Amino acid sequence: MDKELEKLAPSKQSAAKTMFAAFKILKEAGGQLSGKQVIDKIRKTVELTEWEKQVYEKTGYVRWESILHFYTIDGIKAGFLRKNKGIWYLTEEGEKAIKLGPAKLLETASQLYRTWAANKDNKPKKGKSVEDEPIELEENKPQTQKANLDLLEEQAICGIKDFIRSKNAYPIYFLGSND
Repeated sequence: MDKELEKLAPSKQSAAKTMFAAFKILKEAGGQLSGKQVIDKIRKTVELTEWEKQVYEKTGYVRWESILHFYTIDGIKAGFLRKNKGIWYLTEEGEKAIKLGPAKLLETASQLYRTWAANKDNKPKKGKSVEDEPIELEENKPQTQKANLDLLEEQAICGIKDFIRSKNAYPIYFLGSND
């Protein structure tokens, strides 16, 4: 494992390696894919620990997927990533950020998120700088809620698309049947 990743808490290790993998997958795909495709490719290509594969109690989703969705909000606010109707788009800035490596990419995205959040609130924190405040799943309800909504939206869109694909474009009607 990368020495920089080893210094991080388990949730941040997971976030760093899966977000980095997502960015690389998006780049290889020409810059955009459905969220479901990104998740499927990560599942097949990234070595995940048993802890990461467990269901995360707070959301009912697989832990690494919840962590990834949570931290992609940092990537969005950093300008590295966009999401629209279940499609993930890697921006030019996101493509450049891949060169930072997993740990530095996450750190940069999180720092830019904190800067965005501080500017949004426009309220100085009492006695603490923005850098001193870690963003954790349990502590940041608005970000967690947004991540959960994004995940649900992606699942709904994929479900609708699968339903439409399963339909016959030319239904056969039996005329004259008394059944």
